[in-house]
Amino acid sequence: MADFAFLIGALIPTLLLSRLALWLLSKWKAGMPKIVVANVASLLVTALVAAFGMADGGPPQFGPALGTYALPQLVWLVLDAFRFQKIGAVTIAPWKFK
Repeated sequence: MADFAFLIGALIPTLLLSRLALWLLSKWKAGMPKIVVANVASLLVTALVAAFGMADGGPPQFGPALGTYALPQLVWLVLDAFRFQKIGAVTIAPWKFK
């Protein structure tokens, strides 16, 4: 049950960072590559912050942090890809839905 609760909680920062990344890349009309880059950047930033949070006085825990946030970020990547395919547009905006 704790893993499920963590997954739900991890969806929030990964969503916010991926939307921020999509907004920062809004002028790039690349379609699917833009979605992948935005989600990978979101994963890396989230894992970087989490690695220092997991350090607990020791060295940053990059491996566990990356593994911890990979599944929640994958959820947003799949949903963004599905939304991109459904819209069929050249680009995707972080906040606009059809």
